[in-house]
Amino acid sequence: ERNGADPMRLLLLSRAPWDNVNFDPKEIRRYRGSLNILWNVVKFALTYMSLDGWKPKSEGLPALEPEDKWVLFELSNSLREAERAIVRDEYHKAVATLMDFVVEKLSRKYVSVIRQRVWIDAPTPSKEAAYWTLFYVLERVIRGLAPLVPFVSEYLFQALVRKMTPNSPESVHLASWPSIPEDLLDEEIWKAVDLLFKASEEVLRLREERGIKRRWPLSRAIIVIREGGIDEVSLKRSLSVFSRYANVKRVEISEEGVGLERIDVGPITVLLDVRVSEEVLLEGLAREIVRRAQVLRKEENLKLDAFIRSLLIHTKDERIRRAVEEHKEYISNEVRAK
Repeated sequence: ERNGADPMRLLLLSRAPWDNVNFDPKEIRRYRGSLNILWNVVKFALTYMSLDGWKPKSEGLPALEPEDKWVLFELSNSLREAERAIVRDEYHKAVATLMDFVVEKLSRKYVSVIRQRVWIDAPTPSKEAAYWTLFYVLERVIRGLAPLVPFVSEYLFQALVRKMTPNSPESVHLASWPSIPEDLLDEEIWKAVDLLFKASEEVLRLREERGIKRRWPLSRAIIVIREGGIDEVSLKRSLSVFSRYANVKRVEISEEGVGLERIDVGPITVLLDVRVSEEVLLEGLAREIVRRAQVLRKEENLKLDAFIRSLLIHTKDERIRRAVEEHKEYISNEVRAK
């Protein structure tokens, strides 16, 4: 009654058959939190797709970007692993696999790097590919979770899948187990993007050590390929993932980088400029202003596409004044201020 049937079900299924099953309030809250994350990803998808009047097309595949191909490959791996676990009655492994995909791969990584693509007002091939991928992934995740969380999966199936594709089965429990066709899987791109996500995590760790907020862009990074094991063409095509996730303005593949921080990740080395220049400082301040304005919008319960007449910024700080002057257009676009 306190936490819901599905979080309780996940708690019970998460225990190996040979383990004692002890009720743990912290564990059940963790699973409830994981389901809330899935709920929020569906809400994110529905909100932006509805704003643009987007519907899945029955024909034609959009031009997928590297992060789209990465998340499809990750989903395929997760579904196969979960299926093998369920067949062997190892439900605890299926729970761990699918929850990790939802929380770490889908929400924490994929959604964070496609936000800029869906925020653009005009319809673009990039936005179409992001919507298509997000819907495709969510539809299959919901089907994969149906045996584990029957109530939440049914609700989300009706709210998202049936709403977008009315010819879908009447219930998620009448749908088949999902799989990803081989022609959607690109292993070289997956390897490249996965490596860049790992490198980005190391950059974020370094930012934390140096007290450099994630919203503050770093000026540049150089990626050096030290040894084989990674396709250079795929890596070059995927550099924007690193740029957006680690928030680095300029990323290039080269062999030189004097006086830069060095981070070794598998077959590559990242040389990172962590100096906070005046340009970076002003851009970071502009992003802080945007963040605070977005909080005000939320407090006023404004719709995402609603415009505000004006945004007034009072300050005695000369740097903040310059940040506003130099990034006026960026601030007004982000907070939708006329």
